[in-house]
Amino acid sequence: MKPIYGLMSSLIVVAVGVVWLFVTPEPDGLTGMAHPEFLSMRVGGDAVSATILPAHFIQIGTLCAMSFLMFMALPEARRSGAAVLLFVVAAMLSILVWVSITVFHDLSEDARESLYLLGFPLASSIAVYGVWLIGLLFSGFYVFGFNRWVFSDQDQMKFDALVTKYRRVADEQKS
Repeated sequence: MKPIYGLMSSLIVVAVGVVWLFVTPEPDGLTGMAHPEFLSMRVGGDAVSATILPAHFIQIGTLCAMSFLMFMALPEARRSGAAVLLFVVAAMLSILVWVSITVFHDLSEDARESLYLLGFPLASSIAVYGVWLIGLLFSGFYVFGFNRWVFSDQDQMKFDALVTKYRRVADEQKS
């Protein structure tokens, strides 16, 4: 399958999620309720879960689209099976991080109070540490695989030869 088809599929998933979110009626208590004692305060509502499924579609589609866009940045000749595997694993890990943030946030209040990791509640800890680690993983593909997948030594030699050729032509035109 060509990556452009995967990108288009991901964008369709995002569009479906956005339309779904727009047609979903706003649940009661979404913006909170008046505080029983202090009239200037609002008490948070618990209606977030009513709109979470369309948000999942949007975020998962976005993560897949991001992965396809980064993969499409590789030259076609270098899109090997190893590169495909690395991008698929990284995309799956990013989706796993996103889903686990929601799953651990939606646990019962008792379970949520007992699950802490590195100083934060588990869902917050996954958000703080997991999200940037996935970005670091994608960055690592380009840093450590740059010569292999993006711009090889042969590409550098071809580029240097072109620069030399065009400098020679420019020098001849000047004289």
